[in-house]
Amino acid sequence: MNGLAVQTYRLLLSIALAAAGLPVDPGTLSVKAVVSSGHRGAVLDMAEDVERGLLFSVGEDGFLRVWDTSAGTLMRRIAVTRQEAPSVALDPAASLAAVAVTDGVHSFAVDVWDWDAGKRLYSIPLESAPLFVRFSRSGSYLLCGDMQWDSLHVVHSLDGTPVPFHREGFGMVGFAEASRTDATLMTYQPSGRVAYWDIATGNLIKDVPTVGGLVNVRTSDDRASLVGQSGDEIIGIDAVSGEIRFRFDAGGIVSMDISGDAGQIACLYSDGSLQVRNAAGGALPSPPVAERFDWRPRLVRVTPDAVLVGAMTARSALFPRTATQRSSPVTSLPE
Repeated sequence: MNGLAVQTYRLLLSIALAAAGLPVDPGTLSVKAVVSSGHRGAVLDMAEDVERGLLFSVGEDGFLRVWDTSAGTLMRRIAVTRQEAPSVALDPAASLAAVAVTDGVHSFAVDVWDWDAGKRLYSIPLESAPLFVRFSRSGSYLLCGDMQWDSLHVVHSLDGTPVPFHREGFGMVGFAEASRTDATLMTYQPSGRVAYWDIATGNLIKDVPTVGGLVNVRTSDDRASLVGQSGDEIIGIDAVSGEIRFRFDAGGIVSMDISGDAGQIACLYSDGSLQVRNAAGGALPSPPVAERFDWRPRLVRVTPDAVLVGAMTARSALFPRTATQRSSPVTSLPE
């Protein structure tokens, strides 16, 4: 952008932020984007494609919206369902988005869309609400699991054909992640185990006991750390040994996410406050950096480029995470 374009962009962001009830100084606040999402009802999930400079959002209205984060403009508006769309996952290698769709009671599925073409490619029916939906790091596989016995689904991401993977004895899988080479699969089971499997043969490589009952599980980019919620606690575990790295009280939390290096844990609370805690090195979290929103936020997502906040209303915000902030608490939130 030229200088005039940058000044204009900052001014537009200032107006958007002011409308959200946040104090703004466009000369000092480095907010990347704040959008009035246009969703009817709550924004239920967001994901950022850093390489393409895109932000994806889904919500109660069943729409998938795709934003250009540099220009702050809407690129796609796709009606994926007449029901709710509670979560979205992005394929890192193709223009695919996996969107959970549900009526909240009887109907559950994961629909995969070519968001660039606006075309649904296939659907994976589920027996209950998905515990996780994610593409493998290479984009070869789509992984998802629901609250059933033998609940893990592994399919080829382009066409949805099942991977002939031996799943006997899996039980309920609360989280799964493939290695960068797609050779191994890591699973976390709420019964309290972390296991590594050979995807080609289905053979068990390693199995360690750990904390049971974790929900909303997140993993670091290197798969060395898992962080999840257990009641009113946030617990971080070593994914190799199963040992607890840290734990802290999180009563009143409505949403949680971690950075790729597992050094930051962003927690959003029912009173509208956002706390970003530093857990680098496995130490106890440092005092949180806090921000309070008055527009009913309900979810937080941490990406390599931003901290994303979604609301019960049609607003969402992205706060940048610079290279120095990726290993320390966020310091650029508005005061």
